Amino acid sequence: MSETNEDKILEQEYLDKTIEYIGQNLIKLRNKSDKRLTEFRNAGKEMWENSSHSSNDFDKIAEMTSSLMEFRTADRNYHNNKNELNKYETAIKSPYFGRFDFVEDDFEEDKDQIYIGRFSIMDDKTDDIYVHDWRAPVSSMFYRCEVGGEASYDAPNCIIKGKIELKRQYKIENSKLNYYFDSSTGINDEILQEALGNNSSSKMQNIVETIQKEQDIIIRDIDSDLLIVQGSAGSGKTSIALHRIAFLLYVGLGLKLRSNNIIIISPNSIFSDYISDVLPELGEENVKEVTYEEITKKYLGNKFHGESRSSALEYLIEKQYSGIGRNKLDNIKFKGSLDFVEILDGFIEYYENYMIQFQDVYYNGILVETKENIKKEFLNNKIKMSISARLTRIERRLLLKTKSNLNYIPGFTHVNCFEIYKQLFNKQGLLKQISEGIELPGNIDELLATTAKNLNSGFRSFEDDTAVLYIKLIVEESKNYDEIRQVVIDEAQDYYPIQYKIFSILFKNAKFTVLGDYNQIIERDKTDKIYNDINNILNKKKSVKLDLKKSYRSSFEINSFSMKLLSANIGIEFFERHEEEPLISHMDNLDEMDREIKKITNNYYMQGLKSIGIICKTEKQKIKVYKKLKNIIKVNMLSEDKREIKGGTVVVSSYMAKGLEFDAVIIYDASKNNYNTELDKKLLYIECTRPLHRLAILYTGEKTTFL
Repeated sequence: MSETNEDKILEQEYLDKTIEYIGQNLIKLRNKSDKRLTEFRNAGKEMWENSSHSSNDFDKIAEMTSSLMEFRTADRNYHNNKNELNKYETAIKSPYFGRFDFVEDDFEEDKDQIYIGRFSIMDDKTDDIYVHDWRAPVSSMFYRCEVGGEASYDAPNCIIKGKIELKRQYKIENSKLNYYFDSSTGINDEILQEALGNNSSSKMQNIVETIQKEQDIIIRDIDSDLLIVQGSAGSGKTSIALHRIAFLLYVGLGLKLRSNNIIIISPNSIFSDYISDVLPELGEENVKEVTYEEITKKYLGNKFHGESRSSALEYLIEKQYSGIGRNKLDNIKFKGSLDFVEILDGFIEYYENYMIQFQDVYYNGILVETKENIKKEFLNNKIKMSISARLTRIERRLLLKTKSNLNYIPGFTHVNCFEIYKQLFNKQGLLKQISEGIELPGNIDELLATTAKNLNSGFRSFEDDTAVLYIKLIVEESKNYDEIRQVVIDEAQDYYPIQYKIFSILFKNAKFTVLGDYNQIIERDKTDKIYNDINNILNKKKSVKLDLKKSYRSSFEINSFSMKLLSANIGIEFFERHEEEPLISHMDNLDEMDREIKKITNNYYMQGLKSIGIICKTEKQKIKVYKKLKNIIKVNMLSEDKREIKGGTVVVSSYMAKGLEFDAVIIYDASKNNYNTELDKKLLYIECTRPLHRLAILYTGEKTTFL
C-alpha cells in the first residue's frame, strides 16, 4: 500500500469518526430540543396563569417575578439548544475544511493534528477536540504560517512556538470526502479558484475556507482602537469586516463584547440586506446595522428629514453640467468639511453667549428671577454641561422656586436645533463674522443665499440635515449609543469629515474598524488624505492603517479592463482567474439595446450564471430601463424601498450597486453622450468592478472615450 493510499484511508477514518460523533450529538440535541420546547411552553403558560391581569393586584408580584425568571431560563435553554442543533446540522455536512500538523518546540516527538472548521466540535466527556473553530488562536497558523517555517500562536497565558509539518485542505460535501491536497504556504490557489469560480449568491457568503494571510491579520486584530483598511474593489473588505465581527464575538468574553455592543454603518439598505446572512452562517447573532440616513431620522425625526444622500447624488449626477449642479457640489463639500465644523462650533459658542433670549421670570406678578441672573447662571459652566442640560437645570430650579408648572416658565428653556441653524444664514454677516481666519469658498455669498432660501422654504438638503444633526448632538448631548463598543464603517470614502465628527460623538466609547476604497470616491477628488482626516477626527490611542491591494472578485480580464479607468497605476494585484474578455458592443438605438440585453441574458443563463446586474448611470434611467425591459425579460429593480436581492436579473443604478457583486454585469448605454465627465468615469469604474465572470458594455452613437 502506498503512502498516498494509506493517507486516504486514515483521512476517511477520521472523517467517519467525526461524522459519527456529530450524528450521535444530533440525536441527543433533537431529543433535548423537544424537551426544551415543552419546558418553554409550560413556563409561558404558567407565567400567564400566575400573572395578575389587574394593575392593582400587588399580592401576586412575588409569584409573577418567580414565573418570569422561570420563563426566561426556559427561553434561554431552548434557544441555546436550538443554536447548538443548528451548528451540528451544518457541521455534519462539512465538519472541516483544513488541517495542519504542528510540532511544538521542545516536544518534537509529539505531533498535533489540528483540523479546522466553521465550528468547534469537542467531546464533552473526554475533552478531545475533533475540529477547532476557525477563530481559535491555534487556527491562526493555518492561515498565516508556511510548512517547514517557524510558527506560533497566542495561547491564553503565553506564546506557543513550533513548526508546521503539513498543511492540508479538503473538499467535503454532504458528509462525503470529495478530495484533499497538501499545500506549503497559504490557502491553495486551487481551493481559491474553485471558490471564486462559483456563481454569486443573492446574499454575501462566508469565506472561512479561503481567508488569506493579510485578511487574517485584520480579522484577528484586537489591540487597535482604530483599524483603517484601504482595499481595492473586490479585495474582500466587507467579508473581512463581517468575519472580524464574528471573531470579536468569539473572543467576546475576554473583550466584554456581545452582539448588542457592535454596530455596522452600512451605505444603504440594499447593502444591509445583502450581508445579512454572513454572521448567522458563522454561528453568531446578527448585529445592529444602520444607515447614516436612519441615524439622522432617529435624532431629527421624520419631520426634519429632507434629502437622502442617494437623492443628493442623483441631483449631482443629473445637474453636473450646469451651474446649479456645481453649486450643489460646492455646498456639499463646504458643509462636509472640518472648516465648516469649526464654523458650527464657533456658532454654537456665539449662540449661547449672545442669541438666547433670556427673560425675567414672574410668578403671580412678583419678580422671581431677573434675566441677568439667569444668563449669569447659564454661562457659569465649570462642569461643561450641554446647552440643553443647563437650560433644563434652570427650568427645574425655577419650577421649584415658583412651585409652578411649565406654563409659567418662558420659552427660552427649550431649544429647536433647526431654528438655531437657520439663524446662522438668516442673520446678515454672521457666518462670515464667525469664520474669520477660515478660507471660505469663492462663491460663499451664493451658497449662503441658496441655503437661506431652502431653509426658509422648509427644504432641508442632505448637507444641512447633517449640520443640524451635529448641532443637536452638541447642544443636547445624546447618550443613545453608549453601549456600543465596536463600530464598523463600510464604504468609508463616502462620508465627509463632519460625519466622522458625528460618529465620534455618537460612539465615544467605541473602537472603530473603517473600510474604504478611495478609488470609489464619486463626487470628490481621489486621495488617501481621507484616512488622515479620519485618524485625526476619531483620535484613538492606537491607530493602524493596512492596505489590501489584491482583487479577488472579478476575472483577470475584467480586472485588467477596469484598471484602465483609473488615472494612475496604483499597484492593484489581480488573482489570475481567466475568463472571457469584456464585450463592448454598439447598438443603433435603445430599442435594439433592449433586444440585445435579452439575447445576452439568455446566453449567460445558458452558461450557468445565476445573477445578472443591468447597471444604469442614474436612478432616473434605471426606472425607465426597468419599465421597458420588464415587458421582454424577467427582471427586478433594486431600490431603497425594494431592497431584497433574489438573484436572476436586476436593474440597479451605479451608486446603489457599490458593494454588491453579480455573476455578470451589463452596462446600459456607455455612450460618449452619457459618460463624459470625470464624475461619470468614476461611476463607470464602480460599474465595471461589480461582476465576477462576465462584463458586457452596450452603447449607442459614439462610445465613451473612457473605454
